[in-house]
Amino acid sequence: MYGVYYISYLMDTTTLGIDYSLLDKLSQLARYICYFYFIVAICMRIKKLGAKSLLTRVQSFNKKQKLIVLLSVLAILSTAANFILTRDKTMMILVIVLIYMSVYSIDHIISMEVALQFLSLIVIVTLCSLNLTTNFINYRSDGGVRYSLGYSYPTNLSQIVMFIMLYGGYRNKFKFSLKEIGIAQIVTVFMYFITDSRTEFLVCELIILVVICNKYGITNKLKGILKVIEGLFVHLFPLYPLGSLALPLAYGYVFKNYKSASLILRLFNKINSILTNRVYQTWYNIEFHGLSLFGSNVELVGNGIKSVNKLGVIRSNFIDNEYMNILFSRGAVVFVLFLILTFITLIYLYKNQKHDLLFISFIILTFGLMNPRIMNIVYSVFMFIVVYVVKSILFEGERKNGTV
Repeated sequence: MYGVYYISYLMDTTTLGIDYSLLDKLSQLARYICYFYFIVAICMRIKKLGAKSLLTRVQSFNKKQKLIVLLSVLAILSTAANFILTRDKTMMILVIVLIYMSVYSIDHIISMEVALQFLSLIVIVTLCSLNLTTNFINYRSDGGVRYSLGYSYPTNLSQIVMFIMLYGGYRNKFKFSLKEIGIAQIVTVFMYFITDSRTEFLVCELIILVVICNKYGITNKLKGILKVIEGLFVHLFPLYPLGSLALPLAYGYVFKNYKSASLILRLFNKINSILTNRVYQTWYNIEFHGLSLFGSNVELVGNGIKSVNKLGVIRSNFIDNEYMNILFSRGAVVFVLFLILTFITLIYLYKNQKHDLLFISFIILTFGLMNPRIMNIVYSVFMFIVVYVVKSILFEGERKNGTV
């Protein structure tokens, strides 16, 4: 059933719903059927366990486990508050899907995700090549042309390719044959040529570099250095969200208080230009719409084909940084809880030497600085990794005793 939900959700990233309105309606119907099924399945599981049994189990938890339960409950309640106040059901649906999928292993979820991504990529690109779907063309400000090949925006295509490479690497323990490395490199270059997606290109090259290092034993020789890098990433992760907030706020202060010819404003404008106007756009939304505890219902509009068709000439106000997107759209409470659970997840993976899952987390969380994909299950498995860690902590005693 999750496969049906995933495909219907993925359609939002393509032009299929635009080209075929009936297919779009069927997709929405399938999604609502999946919601109903997930909720019923969750209720049946709770009924099978029994409320008294669940309460007894929670009471037997140690302080660390009770803290995880408290954070999880607060996260669910805060997403409910976000839905009530903004009428945006995205977060509530994500919570329902995560709870439903929590009974599956993380390896099974990643295998299913990469299989669905690969299958959908072949189908969408093939349909576009046969002129059965729209090849949306996007132009960069410097005149560069970007093609989408059946997806609603060029980066949707490049990110699917990037995550297929990442999860495919995980399934194979990041060990490919020379032939597979060559194919991965060709696909990466072709993807860059078609979509002109620079960030995704660099991430793909990093994955290929890791694969090459694994193949020739370089990773084993650099274990000590890699351990230090892992530790730095895990313990300095809070700088990701804090820096993401500090930069636009500092830019806004300089923008309002310094003259256009001043060196510091020119420096900030250069940084903003390098980041393709992301800093100004984030500050603009915060400045004119403000922040709240449980999110804003201000519509964030991008440059994809759906926005063009809906609004005509558009001025994007989309916040590309995932951390600021969460803070603005989901609210300060969800933002803080997300960061705490993420930090706990990274610490757990680091201490338990889950190097491959930590590498996936590094890619997704770092990529989140430039693109909001951390909570989007079409691309990212990170929220499933968080659930895996929560489940592992809650049932660590039973695992040691061999009862689960």
